[in-house]
Amino acid sequence: MENIKISVIIPVYNAAKYLPRCLDSILGQDYSNLEIICINDGSKDESLSILHIYEQKDNRIKVLSQFNQGAAAARNKGIKNATGDYISFIDADDYISQGLYSYFVQNVQNDLVDIFMFNGIVNNKTMFFSEKSFYHPIRECQNINYKEFYGIFYGNSGDCNKIFKRSFLEENKFLFLQGNCFEDIEFWFKSLIAAKEVKVSFKNFYNYCFDNENSITKTFGANALSLFDMFQVMMNEAQKRGLLTFFNEALLQYQYEKIAETMFLMKAEYQEKFFKKAKEFLSKRCAQMEGNRYKNLLNFGICHNLMINNFIDFKNTTLFFRESFQYMEDKVNEIKFSIIVPVYNVEPYLNICLKSLINQTFKNFEVICINDGSTDKSLDILNFHAQKDSRLRVISQENKGLGAARNVGIQYAKGEYLIFVDSDDWLRTDALEVLDKKLKAQDFDVCLFGYNNFISQYQYNLPTPILAEVEKQKFNHIYDYMFVNVTAWSKVYKRDFWQKYNFKFAEGVFFEDTLTNAQIFSHLVNLGLCEQNLYYYRIAPNSITRQKFSDQKTKDLFDAFFQTFAYLQEQNIYTKVQNAFVDYVKRVFNFYINQVTEDKKEVYSQRYSELLKKIS
Repeated sequence: MENIKISVIIPVYNAAKYLPRCLDSILGQDYSNLEIICINDGSKDESLSILHIYEQKDNRIKVLSQFNQGAAAARNKGIKNATGDYISFIDADDYISQGLYSYFVQNVQNDLVDIFMFNGIVNNKTMFFSEKSFYHPIRECQNINYKEFYGIFYGNSGDCNKIFKRSFLEENKFLFLQGNCFEDIEFWFKSLIAAKEVKVSFKNFYNYCFDNENSITKTFGANALSLFDMFQVMMNEAQKRGLLTFFNEALLQYQYEKIAETMFLMKAEYQEKFFKKAKEFLSKRCAQMEGNRYKNLLNFGICHNLMINNFIDFKNTTLFFRESFQYMEDKVNEIKFSIIVPVYNVEPYLNICLKSLINQTFKNFEVICINDGSTDKSLDILNFHAQKDSRLRVISQENKGLGAARNVGIQYAKGEYLIFVDSDDWLRTDALEVLDKKLKAQDFDVCLFGYNNFISQYQYNLPTPILAEVEKQKFNHIYDYMFVNVTAWSKVYKRDFWQKYNFKFAEGVFFEDTLTNAQIFSHLVNLGLCEQNLYYYRIAPNSITRQKFSDQKTKDLFDAFFQTFAYLQEQNIYTKVQNAFVDYVKRVFNFYINQVTEDKKEVYSQRYSELLKKIS
């Protein structure tokens, strides 16, 4: 059975911590006809000493050394020195599971394929690919060729989960492209579409360990721009073989997901430049697609988000999710902003909300979280972060609703300004810094800012140009802004102004901020406008605004309308805001009509007609 010789090639650079695990996984295989070629690529740690120790223990190990030239040069050196029938690549910080080579030989000894591709796991969690990665259903160890590769591009594009026939590589003169940190992409793609026969196993034999700080994927910087050169090489190769049309959509699928993956891994100071290059590249690629066909691709939201947004919005809706918490242990002496966060059963979203607050670039603030009788793990999450950051305070009460929770938060606030953030939403991480500059430039009692709708199922955001539209209408008075956006979270309020008039949210009802918003604007003298979108409003399927209308919700909506109408009349300003109010009522009615069940629509529409007659 051991008539097939396998050359195992291992590039080694400063991998002393992981190298014994890698070598032991190979030497412990139940297949012995191996040569193990280790290329020390100018390591500065103990890697070379470890290699020599293992070389003395097993004569199948051959150690070669070179000055540091990168993984591509090291692999090429290994290929040129290999004598086996097949070549297997393993990175020094990874390892393979028992039985790989015996299983390989068992399945190819009577059918010498060009490439044997097998599965693997990343940090014991994520599979490289599955049967769904292929255009046609593929059976275990079935022979296939490029016609089944259509959807493989969102699987693993490396070379370590593949075993290559050496004569196939030599005949095609396949070597790794040196001087590009994405060298494995070209090698993988060229060999895959040139191979006449490929055999696929879905067994998890390769273990990719993403914990080596010296890994190239942890150090992407300016070198990441070479990714776009590699994309062009892939497209040129497909064109040369007459396969560009066949692979066009799959290549785009791979390209935008590789862009997102690289962006997540690169140093922050290079992200914006990479983003601009990616935006330009993907916009051109998508324009080449027929119609909007790119939207049919998997997880197209990241691509769509990248193309329609600026870097700040992309960072705060995509990269932000990968960032860690940056806690502040010291107490704040002067509190500029009090951020009030009502919390009720938002376990899936709460960490993102808190991360956006704790990670603010402006540090002088406090976060007052009111746990409103949550029955999930929301309180545990709050307490965990409160223990790590002194600016976060947790107050618990029995469930009383959003309005009551906000009112409690206001009582505890000490900051000069109040900001309300719903616990399934989040702030742009420089929001407080932007507002601080705005409020320093001019003293405002209230400052209105823009927001983005975040479509959670696609993970992209839609900018809402509220303030830009307002500017076009050339509003002349504060009253004109009263119904631009009535939500509490779209504004920052001076606390002295709030306390002077003792504003409160309605309690125990939906639409608690409608009347309060009218009361605030009725007394407002100084209104600021910040045209930047500083808030991300999550449109989740289970959010309050997306839930089907109950009788209570219908009652609360029209009660809020009638109460606001009565208040505006009482203040003798209704004639000044009538057009804006009527327009607002119409917008809200049309927004919610689709959430009213068929049996309730008649009542809903009837109440709307009654209201319209009264206020028009």
